[in-house]
This record gives sequence, C-alpha cells and structure tokens, in this order.
Amino acid sequence: MSAVSDPRRMHAGRSAATLSDLFVLVLGVALALSLRWDSTWRSTPHPSLPGMPVWKWDGEFVEEAIEKTCLALIPLMLWRRVRLGGVCRPAELLLVACGTYPLVDDINWALWHSDPSRLGVDFSGDLGALFWWCHTAAWIICLAATSALILRRRSLGDRTCSVLLTLIVATSFAWLLAPLENLDTYLAAHYTLGPAGETALGVATRTAAFLIPGVLGAAAVRDTFRRPQSMTVLGWAGLLLAACDLIVALPVNLWGRYMPAIPPLHDVQLHAMYFGGPLVAGIHGGLLAPWIGARWDRWFSPAGPEPGPSGTSDAREGAGVKLCS
Repeated sequence: MSAVSDPRRMHAGRSAATLSDLFVLVLGVALALSLRWDSTWRSTPHPSLPGMPVWKWDGEFVEEAIEKTCLALIPLMLWRRVRLGGVCRPAELLLVACGTYPLVDDINWALWHSDPSRLGVDFSGDLGALFWWCHTAAWIICLAATSALILRRRSLGDRTCSVLLTLIVATSFAWLLAPLENLDTYLAAHYTLGPAGETALGVATRTAAFLIPGVLGAAAVRDTFRRPQSMTVLGWAGLLLAACDLIVALPVNLWGRYMPAIPPLHDVQLHAMYFGGPLVAGIHGGLLAPWIGARWDRWFSPAGPEPGPSGTSDAREGAGVKLCS
C-alpha cells in the first residue's frame, strides 16, 4: 500500500514559480517598458503650464505606472492559467482591463499620426478611416471570442476559456473609450441638447465605457468574501492595482478635464457628467455581480457544491484525497 500525497500539497508544488514564469514575467516587463511614457515625475510645475499643480503631474505618472504594471503582469497571469489550468477569475481580468489601456492609447496615437496632416488628437472631429478600421477589427475579435465562449463553452477546456476571456476583456473596454468620447463630443457639438441633455449623454456614454471594469470589480469584491480560496496572488494584485488606479485617476482626471480648477461642489452638472458614468457603472456591477458570480461558478468551476463555512473545497478536489495501492 502506498499513500498518494495530499492534492492540495501537490497543487502548491505545481503552482510554485518556475523558470518559465520568470521568463514570461520578463517578457511582460519588456512589453510595458517598450511603450512611450506620456508623463514624468516633476518636482516643479511645468514651465508651459505654471498653473498646473505638481500633484497633477505626479498623479499622472503614478496612474501610468500602475497601468503598465498591470500590463506587465498580463502575460504571467495568462501563462500560469494555461500551465496550471483553471479559468481566469474576475480579479485577474482586472489586470487586463487596466493594463490594455496604455497599449491601446499608443496604437491610437500611432494611427492618428499616420496621417501627416494631423497635428493633434481632436475627438470632436473625424478620427480617420484607419482608426475606425482598427477599432472595428478589435470589436469583431471581441464578438467572435464571446460567441465562441457562449456557443462552445461545454466543449472548451479551462485553458481555452481563459484565453477567450482575456481576449474579450482586452478587445472591449480600452477600445471603447476613445470612440465613446468622440461620440459624446460630436453629439454635444452638433446638436442642441441643453444642460440636462448633455449631462444625460455624458452619463450614458461613460456608463457604457466603464461597465466592463465596473462589473469585473464588483465580481472580484464578491469573490473575496464568497470564494476567498479562488483568489490567486495575481488576483489580489489585480484587485489592489485596480483600486489604486481608481483612487489616483479620479482627482487627476477631474482636474485635467475641468481646468484650470476643480469645479465647485455645488456644480451638480459637472460632477454628474464626470462621476455619474463610473458611479452608475459601479452600481450596475454591484447588481449584476451575484448573477454573474453564480453563472461563473456554474460555467467555469469544477463540478460540486460551493465551499461551506469550514472552507472545504468542492467535491472534485475533495474526492482526490484517498489511499490507493
């Protein structure tokens, strides 16, 4: 009679960092560092913008550093899921939602400057045929990956599901920001909407833009309380980095959007236009998180009941603890 090792101990041994993980992490860091830096750390105000506070520059630098840290961790997260199995959880996908923005932003600038007649980005005008072709291709990839995940879910393995989920998030959120901002600016400039109409339009477009990270964030927070055993190290990293990105981005982008000063507290319209979309997206995420979490567990988790109060794993994991000759 020979005893089989505890499967949890065996899984811990397999999930330990390997040389391949280090190599993939190096590739991710190289990808993040290869992108241009839009911001710099300054100890004094910019000479051309003396009214801009130093914390604005520092905040932009921290925000960009957080997003590029997320980008550097995406290949490692996906590689470990492919190597170890299991399906990406919402917290891990937050790395994709936050990390793909710098990459897409660089692509947008490259597409814009591919036309030598353009001097700068003006979202109120035509962004160019190449811009729209590239974004349409990303949306087609997102739609194809979503369709494959829905229609072929029962025949797909964990690794394929992880790749498709990563592809869906990577080709959706970041690729919607510039077109939706362009739509908001275009409609406000060409139609007389009035203060209430402009506020409603701003809230609607920003809700659509931030719905995916709002849902993922709410589902990730739900996981921390309902399924803490599903949170990996990279999942915790995704949740914490996304929270830090949100905390830094709110004051930095608020000041930048409404220069030269933060709007007064009694200006309800401006605060609704800025905070309304992310707030509504977060509320929708909180309402959808239980519904999505239950189906996520049903679709992607191993068969068996959810862990009980004692913290035991599901039936498939527990069934592996036995003795065999």
